[in-house]
Amino acid sequence: MVVSQRLAETGKSVLVLERGGPSFYSSGGDLVVPWNDTLTAFEVPGLFSSLPSFPGNDAYCSDTPEQAGCILGGGTAVNGLQFVRPPSFDFENWPESWKWSNIEAAAARVYERNPGSTSPSVDGKYYDNAVWDVASKFLAGAGWKEADSNQLPDEKLQTFSHPAINTIGGLRAGPVRTYLPLAMGLSNFKLQLYTKVIRTVRSQSTVTGVEVEDEAGQRQIINVNQGGKVILAAGAMSSPRILFNSGIGPTDQINIVKSGNTAVTLPAESDWINLPVGFVRDHVYISLDFNVKGNMTIMKSEEFTSPSNQTLALYTQGSGPLAQSFNRAMSYTTITNDDGHKTLSQAHISSSADNTITFLVALTHGITSTGMLGVTPDGNTEWTVRPYLNSASDKEAMAKAIDELLAISRQTNSTLTYIGSANATGASIVASANPISGTHMTGTTIMGASNGSSVVDTNCKVHGTDNLFVVDAGMHPDLPTGNTQAIVMVAAEAAVERILALGAGTVNETTVGPTAAPIPSNAYPVVVPTSTGAAASATYTPYRGRPVRGAGAGRWGWQK
Repeated sequence: MVVSQRLAETGKSVLVLERGGPSFYSSGGDLVVPWNDTLTAFEVPGLFSSLPSFPGNDAYCSDTPEQAGCILGGGTAVNGLQFVRPPSFDFENWPESWKWSNIEAAAARVYERNPGSTSPSVDGKYYDNAVWDVASKFLAGAGWKEADSNQLPDEKLQTFSHPAINTIGGLRAGPVRTYLPLAMGLSNFKLQLYTKVIRTVRSQSTVTGVEVEDEAGQRQIINVNQGGKVILAAGAMSSPRILFNSGIGPTDQINIVKSGNTAVTLPAESDWINLPVGFVRDHVYISLDFNVKGNMTIMKSEEFTSPSNQTLALYTQGSGPLAQSFNRAMSYTTITNDDGHKTLSQAHISSSADNTITFLVALTHGITSTGMLGVTPDGNTEWTVRPYLNSASDKEAMAKAIDELLAISRQTNSTLTYIGSANATGASIVASANPISGTHMTGTTIMGASNGSSVVDTNCKVHGTDNLFVVDAGMHPDLPTGNTQAIVMVAAEAAVERILALGAGTVNETTVGPTAAPIPSNAYPVVVPTSTGAAASATYTPYRGRPVRGAGAGRWGWQK
């Protein structure tokens, strides 16, 4: 969405092929909540935890090893909304032209349109906030400091923050809300839903088309204009499949496609391109539960799925618990192993029951565990090597991160006590735990030099091809400190700048600057359905009532 809108605003002819259907109501989505028929479940932050079980929700991919969104907006339409602005050091291991000094302007463009918020309720208040009250005292009592992750993204040593989540005016934000509407009104932009890309069609090093499949399973080839480009953005678990099906990747994986059941037409074996598609890193989590000393009461899950009139009244103004996501605090620290290696750790802090708090402890930037993604004969992607806690360095770092929390809980002034054994250690917990995927994969189409160790170059172009690119989390050469949503959008803004500059000699900053006005915080994209009779209203809000009525089905616009 980020790349396609930026290309379209420069006058490029852009076709976006989306495997899934619409998500937000403004894009045509119809998975509406019971209490508002102009608002989908995807848009309500407080419904994240119940999304997988929401009746009629078919937004998730069925052919990836971990959960992914096969819907307009992908993961940004179904994730936990965390929008952790990357610290400058997240780019320390990127190629030289991708250091923070090269990326900072792209980040500013993203944050201008899509800032994320550590105070998601429009009224500035926090609701169902008992977890924050307890957890912040727990950490502050051990000398940790509050540091707003939006304002101080580089502060990642013993800090905690209200969660930064991707909302605008109480609604889920993300590129479907903040980028796509700016492209939809352009005659040179087209969005085609329910269209799964199977492979690229290559004539040696040049992509001449893409083969796609519709909902009925019918396939066709869409030709690429002379001099045109194909940009894959199917995500770190699905862009590799398209490459395997295009004869790009490790030979053993392409041979699985060749002998498989998917009826994919591969290029001649002499035209296969052997690249390390599938190498992967991911955040890894271990969950720790603590009892609260004293009483702590939280809102029950049914108050989110069947909200009271009071909760709904707050939400009509963009406030209240429905405007917040599942977690109530985030913590960050830096772990130093005995050999001096540093690994970043973050924790999502939440609760699912009175008097209990869960720390979902993650290892992030600096992780050394890696894995491999492959393809099955049926065309699913799978882990051939799981990338979770398979290095001694990461096991030591996770144990130290857990030990730090256990030590705080054992202080006399602690507000929490660990639910497990009083003799538990980080090492014993790591040894018995089942690590949880962060679903924040990077590196499956890794960026780097053309020396056999990477898939795309620093312009995001696939090595050995003339006009095939990848711009999604897969091309990231390193894991970020926080959840990947924000950094993927930032990197996309930087990538499109480079793609536009190819053949132009130098980068022209003005070509990808904010030529379209940034979306104001009190305006939302709405779709105007076809109707007769009543004139369109100028006072519609997406929180309540019927949609605006007027001519022009599918038209996008801004309504305050």
